[in-house]
Amino acid sequence: MMCSRLGRCGALLLSGALGCGAQLSRVGSPVQTAAGPPRIDRLTDLGSLPLPTQGPLPERQADGLLTPGEWVAVRGQNLAGSLDARLAGRPLRIGGYLADGGVLLQVPRGLPVGQQVLSIDNGQGRAETPVQTASYVIAADAEGSHVAFRRLQLETDDKGPRLGLADAASLSHSRARFLALSPDGGILYALSEATAAGPAAAAANPRDPAARSASASSVSQASLLVVQMGAKQGPAAVASLPLVLPGEPTAIRMSPQGILAIATARAVTLLATAETPLSPRILQTLGLVSEPEPRALTAGAFLNGGRTLALLEAYGNDVYFVDLATPTAPQPRGMLNLSGAVGEPYSIDLAETPDGASLWVLQGPNFRLAGKRLRDGLKGAWGAATTLQWKRAGRALGGVVAPDRGASHARLLRLVVGPQGADLADEIALPPALLPLSMTATADAVHISVLHGENPFQNVEASLTGIERLFSALRSTVQVGQVLRVDAHSGQSQVQTQGLAMYGELATLPGGGLLIGTLRLGPGYLPPRLTLDFGFEIGGGPFSKHREVANTALGLGDAVQRLVPPYRIDRIAAQ
Repeated sequence: MMCSRLGRCGALLLSGALGCGAQLSRVGSPVQTAAGPPRIDRLTDLGSLPLPTQGPLPERQADGLLTPGEWVAVRGQNLAGSLDARLAGRPLRIGGYLADGGVLLQVPRGLPVGQQVLSIDNGQGRAETPVQTASYVIAADAEGSHVAFRRLQLETDDKGPRLGLADAASLSHSRARFLALSPDGGILYALSEATAAGPAAAAANPRDPAARSASASSVSQASLLVVQMGAKQGPAAVASLPLVLPGEPTAIRMSPQGILAIATARAVTLLATAETPLSPRILQTLGLVSEPEPRALTAGAFLNGGRTLALLEAYGNDVYFVDLATPTAPQPRGMLNLSGAVGEPYSIDLAETPDGASLWVLQGPNFRLAGKRLRDGLKGAWGAATTLQWKRAGRALGGVVAPDRGASHARLLRLVVGPQGADLADEIALPPALLPLSMTATADAVHISVLHGENPFQNVEASLTGIERLFSALRSTVQVGQVLRVDAHSGQSQVQTQGLAMYGELATLPGGGLLIGTLRLGPGYLPPRLTLDFGFEIGGGPFSKHREVANTALGLGDAVQRLVPPYRIDRIAAQ
């Protein structure tokens, strides 16, 4: 087969840079047939917002970087017939045609970053051209009230090429907390923490008694920021929408069909984003948990191609299921109890396998929520610590922070979810004396961020030596941060990453690498000035600082409290 390459127009020609060529205009079907091998003359990236179905197309987002979910106009010759378009070997969706014979393609997720090859085969030949791809990692900063972005890039050191992070946009969003990307990765939804709102009935579907019941006790006002990830020169905010929810949001997930699920302590609110991504439409609020005891839906996952939503409840250790076979009419589908209630939050996190057929559940001492026993212990400890009564603080924390080192408290459960319900398929005991925080799953493994369960505060006292021991204890606390890799088949675990850090949220990068949200100590322990820095690590590589969380010059308690439960874990995502 013949292969045609770019000629005089160069590798990537942007309409904004050249000022030549006709205005892009979309039509419903190809305007020509293939009369020979294809030829690519020009590419224009159009951003990741929905495009008009007919007529002129805006070109103001062109910047020469192709990002997930972004539309690309390809202009040339013989771009018709049975086209096979690929980028870095990955098939591209053909989304429409142009009046001048061109074609619209959409960039998929999961591409490597850097220079790649775009190819088009029309059955009579193939054309190729080099392009630049990029994708972003994201952090929600509730305390700083913004959403921060870093662009993935290839870097080279003495060990060869590796992924690194470059500064990108930072968008203001009050109390930004939860993150979800559209199925194609082109739109980000950032949900804020909530504040008190008006009458409870406003949050519920008036035709849904369960939703009204779930929202009767607590109603909150939150804000949903909508971000175009493929905007020129980096992500840009395009809308901010108020949401009334039946309580404080606890988790947010996106289905392959574009159903956005927002969990609160006892209910889930479902929004449709596929047809109107810039103004999601509330489908329904379902009340799931009715028990009067403390309950908290803390994590969610979509299974079976998005037809089933699973939600984890931390106190009763239940997984609730919602049937989304008909997305506009979601229905509760029962629940599965994983273990008897223990009086403290025990279930921590869940994650679906990449094939969407199985569900991993992480259980153990739940220091993300912290139960009454833990809170009471910490309250006594901090009352003593603020007055430098270190020995009493140590006694108050003793037996609260440290689990029983003689037993394994943490475990992984794998559930297989089908049309008839869920079945427990595997149970994997994790190593003893670990405090799990978060997890993510790949095809072959489960990655879990943990802290080692020692109590570093037992030997501190009210003296200069005691203060030095406190700083030593703080260093020890974060020095036992680890990321475990648990083999999905054998159940064997190994330490993948460890260091002077507390590893929190985990996310899978394009190509399968691991992104870690990291809280670590900054330099300078004596004189007593300690900084806590939040940032990213890629697979245990160099730390990329995002911001300083706290320092002892501004207040010892604030800096220390970030290192003891309940932890305030910064949420992250990868495009």
